[in-house]
Amino acid sequence: MLYNRRILTFLKSAECGSITKAAEQLHLSTNAAWKQISNLEEEIGVTLFRKTTHGVILTEEGEYLYQQGQKIITICDEVIRNLHNKKKIRIMSYYLDGSGRLIHLIDRYQKKHIDADIRLVPYYDPMVRVPDVDTIMQETDVLVSLELNDYDHGKYEFISLGSVGFQCVVPKDHTLSMKSVIRLNDLKNQTVRVIEEGICIGVDSLVQEIKDICKMVRVPRKITDYYEIQDCIHIIPQRNGAVSETNRYIPLDTNQYVEVGVFIRKNTDQMISECVEYLYNNLGGY
Repeated sequence: MLYNRRILTFLKSAECGSITKAAEQLHLSTNAAWKQISNLEEEIGVTLFRKTTHGVILTEEGEYLYQQGQKIITICDEVIRNLHNKKKIRIMSYYLDGSGRLIHLIDRYQKKHIDADIRLVPYYDPMVRVPDVDTIMQETDVLVSLELNDYDHGKYEFISLGSVGFQCVVPKDHTLSMKSVIRLNDLKNQTVRVIEEGICIGVDSLVQEIKDICKMVRVPRKITDYYEIQDCIHIIPQRNGAVSETNRYIPLDTNQYVEVGVFIRKNTDQMISECVEYLYNNLGGY
C-alpha cells in the first residue's frame, strides 16, 4: 500500500458519518480507529471531525482533506495496478560486448517507457556450446546474439544490429603484445585457442583458416580457459572497451565478420517490437 492506512480510516469515517461504523467496515476496533484519526490530526495539525449526537461531521479542513484524500487513494491504486500490468520484457545477451552497453540502453529505455519492465536474463558461459534458440526463447523474449547456423526460421526473426570482427587476447609479456594488429601469418607456430566451432559460418570459416595456418590449435571447452593459460593467444569476437591488467586486446586482421543481432518470435507484441527497434537504433552498426 502506497498510502498510510489512517487516510483510509479517515475517508471511511467521513463517508459513514461515524468512526464506529467505519471501524466495523474496516475490521478495526473502535478504539483503534479513533486512535488513527487522532494521530492523523496530530500529525497534520488540524481538527478533521466535530462530534455530534449522531456521529461525526467534517470540519472545513476535514472537507478539504476528504476531497484530496480520495484523489490520493485513486492515484495510488492506479499505480499499483499499472505495476502489476507492466509488460515484462526479458532480454538475454549472448556474445555481445559485455552487457554494460546493453544495461545502459535498457536503463534509458525504462525511464522513457514506464509501462515496460525490462529484465536482463543472464546466460551462463555462452562459449561452451551453440545456444539452442528454441530452448532460450522459452525463457526470454529477446536474444541478442551472433547469427546462428541453425535456428527455426519459421518461428523466429533475426534482426541484424551490425557486424563484429575478431580480436586476439595476448598476454602482455607475449612476443606479439606490442603489435597494433595481428595478421594470420603471425599466428604460425603459436599456441592458439579459437572459438568453439558450430556457432555460425563466419566463426567456422575463421577457425578453419587458423587451423590451416597454425601447427597447433586448441579448441577451448570453457570460456574460463581463456584467461588461465598465459602463454596462449585467444581468438574471440571483438568486444569494444575490453580491458585487462594481464592481457592486451589486439584486432585480428582478417576479412571474417559475423552478424550480431536480435532474435524475436515472429508476430510478437507491440511492446517487444518497440524495444527491439530501440535496440536497433542504438546498437546498430555494432
